[in-house]
Amino acid sequence: MKIFSMLVLAAVFMSCNESKEPEIIDTTEKDSYMSSQDQALVLKGGFKYNSPEWMEVKKLLEQQSGREPERFNAQGYTFRSVIYFSETGNVNKIVLLESINKDIDNAVLKFIRKTFQAVPPEINHKQVKSHAGFVFNYSSSGLSFFPRIDNFLIPGEEPENQYLTSVDEMPSPVGGIEDIAKRMKYPEEAKKQAIEGKVLVKLLVDEFGNPQKSSIVKSVHPLLDAEARDVLMKTKFTPGKKEGKATKVQIIVPISFRLK
Repeated sequence: MKIFSMLVLAAVFMSCNESKEPEIIDTTEKDSYMSSQDQALVLKGGFKYNSPEWMEVKKLLEQQSGREPERFNAQGYTFRSVIYFSETGNVNKIVLLESINKDIDNAVLKFIRKTFQAVPPEINHKQVKSHAGFVFNYSSSGLSFFPRIDNFLIPGEEPENQYLTSVDEMPSPVGGIEDIAKRMKYPEEAKKQAIEGKVLVKLLVDEFGNPQKSSIVKSVHPLLDAEARDVLMKTKFTPGKKEGKATKVQIIVPISFRLK
């Protein structure tokens, strides 16, 4: 029998770094697409973790991992691409550099085309074309982005600086902690090894109650860390509020894994 406990605690204050204007450089030789040297491209509206298209990608990855457990537990699956955006931030083209398989590749490409729109960089106050890498790996350690997609998401300041640590009403999971506990799956390998402990997850929840970023504050084991992050990223929250207005909030969520 497994018992999960979760408690939302006060979030840790993150100091703000003074932002600076990015320098735009041409990294594509004769190509007219630009990349930002000091600030990664960002997506309008953030990364759509809860979109049907991304859920389909994750479903296909999970199915494939079941068919190829040895590869999944070893190096996993890597998708590597470069996305080219127009002056208005729309996706112009996608160059696939490393494939997983036809079905998963097509699902990822569909996700990119339907949900990605960049905030265009500017040169002399004029919006220009841009490009950015989109790379992720899915393995027994969980889903990882290289470089971390979190820095590709939120316009303006560093992501954490946009999320408050002190508000009148903290975000709370829709359906309560009971709903989260029902959706949690104790990793089988963790059961075999009798791995237990408390994972601390930092979660950035936007003004609509959608998680936009998660990171591990205290790790127990990659298997438990990945499960905690995965379930929390799929959880809908009631938005945090300050002075009656919904706002972005960062919280720390402890999740305890216990075997009895």
